[in-house]
Order: sequence, then C-alpha cells, then structure tokens
Amino acid sequence: MYDSIVYDLQAMLCHSMSHPARQKIIHSLFEGSKSVGEIAQLIGLGQSKDSRHMAILRRSGVVISERRGQEI
Repeated sequence: MYDSIVYDLQAMLCHSMSHPARQKIIHSLFEGSKSVGEIAQLIGLGQSKDSRHMAILRRSGVVISERRGQEI
C-alpha cells in the first residue's frame, strides 16, 4: 500500500505541530516573515524557547529560515 516513509513523514509532521507554541508560531507566520525575536514577542515566549521550537519546525520542513544580517 504505502511505503513506511509516508508514515514516518506523517509522524514527524504531527510531532512538529503537537505543541501549542509551535502552532502559535505557524499562525504568526501567516502574516509574513518574522525574526525569531519578533515571533518570541508575539507569542510570549523567551527567545531561547522560541528558537528551540523553530528548530523543530525547520527540521520537519514546516518552516524555512533565511538570514538577514544578524537576524534569522
């Protein structure tokens, strides 16, 4: 039927979206690109926690990052 890779990808996506903070991050990005600091202010997390959640979202391919000077 389906290769196990499909199930692995689905599980990774579900894991990446399983935390409310990561869902808030995704919703804040619907309005456009933002720096990690801007996202942290919008959703009320510290920048280090926000960075950890963003790393999970990047690893799963839900978001991509780009560097603008010193901001990511």
